[in-house]
Amino acid sequence: MSDLTGVSLKGETAIVTGSSRYLLCAYIETGARIAILLAKRGANVVVNYVSEGSKKRAQEIVDQIRQIGAKAILCQASLMKPKDIPRLIEAALQISDEGKIEILVHNAALGLEANLEALPHLPRGGRLVFISLAAARLGVAGHTLYGPAKAANDVLVRVWAKELGHSHGITVSCVDPSPVATGFQSDEQFLKDMQPLIDETPTAPRVSEVDDTAPPVAFLCSDDAKWTTGSCLSPHGGLYNQIYIHSMLGKVTGSSSYPVWFAIWTLDYAMSTGAIIVAPDYSLLPEVSGKEILEDMDNFWHWLHSAQFFEMIKSASDSRITPDLDRVLVVGESAGKSFVAESTMAMANKSPTRLLAGYLAMQLALSYPSDIRAVIGAYPVLDLKTKFYTEAYSKPILGVRNFPNEIIEEHISASSTVVTAADPPNRLRLAFSVFQNCRLLEFLGSEDQLFPTNRIANLAATGTLKLPPTFIFHGKQDSAVPFEGS
Repeated sequence: MSDLTGVSLKGETAIVTGSSRYLLCAYIETGARIAILLAKRGANVVVNYVSEGSKKRAQEIVDQIRQIGAKAILCQASLMKPKDIPRLIEAALQISDEGKIEILVHNAALGLEANLEALPHLPRGGRLVFISLAAARLGVAGHTLYGPAKAANDVLVRVWAKELGHSHGITVSCVDPSPVATGFQSDEQFLKDMQPLIDETPTAPRVSEVDDTAPPVAFLCSDDAKWTTGSCLSPHGGLYNQIYIHSMLGKVTGSSSYPVWFAIWTLDYAMSTGAIIVAPDYSLLPEVSGKEILEDMDNFWHWLHSAQFFEMIKSASDSRITPDLDRVLVVGESAGKSFVAESTMAMANKSPTRLLAGYLAMQLALSYPSDIRAVIGAYPVLDLKTKFYTEAYSKPILGVRNFPNEIIEEHISASSTVVTAADPPNRLRLAFSVFQNCRLLEFLGSEDQLFPTNRIANLAATGTLKLPPTFIFHGKQDSAVPFEGS
């Protein structure tokens, strides 16, 4: 059993990239707080800065660390310039008691080369910690480059944990904080859009502070975290418990490129088998009816079997990939959401094709059973006539209290434009209100074809029911898509 000595970093040397400035975003301020906390735990710290404009701030941090009693050194280096990285490494070795760099915290958005340069100086027992952010999982507007760069960290830690574990004895982890109340994320519009989720954050109705992130980083750098690698700690106050909503809400909000609603295991499976992932967007309620959504899916299915689809895959893969539509696996969660990707490992002449959907996956399986090899339904919506969908009562979906009907009425009166993609928090309150106030079937429609259980019963009664091999799983404690509906 560990005592407090396990969190001490006394005598160790740390590089914290992005540790000197308050500019650009809250995560750079977080870098400064991380550097100071590591020093309080006893570490010697390199504080780097990029431009003369940030030198004064960097020097202030160095002075704070020295006042604590730890060693600190100032180093001007840009991780985007490979020639600068050796200077950063040399600065760390100058203040190291053992001529080693025990800790590397990658808080910068880019510049992964710095980690590779530092690896020869990390001893067994060394710590490599990446800092991700909410944009990596939420799809925040304006983060076209920054968000994906941070999202790459989540995958990289799992890969490097395996590559650097046995061979180097180094742990690789990630800290994934929620939106922080500084910098651009204090923008009034951003906070307004996030407010419904902020209000329902379990720990407290607020966004994160920079001091919420530094302690988990310090833990991962300590000896107490020697058995923690390849994983991500999320100091978010429970916010993601509200955000990770199964795609039952996909009929009102969501898109094929929204990563939070994309199950990673499907990507892992596609990569391991050389599959192509095909994921359609479709029209959303309440601007269209359920019948029109099914028409969208039929149109998609016909496009999938068209020459246009084959030409698109051929062009994207330099003619190396030919889709094999005799091996179509339909995978879906809840109502239907998806992420479009083509496996970079699909190098064979023939590749199985994968279609992601949910409620819609089962609808396609019923419509085209002979064209589908198998179906996997994760938390699917099958029986829309259960109490959850037919009665209005208090429904705290994932802990979120009931929203009023007025949200729906205001939306309908203000907009009639058909929407095919809307990443949360856009339309999120609308989605909650639709389900909590028992309005889903009103917008979906009442035709038998819209209800999978009705279709199954009708086909069985006429002796024409055909289904491909189907695997369904559903957790009993799901408050967004109750298991009774499966």
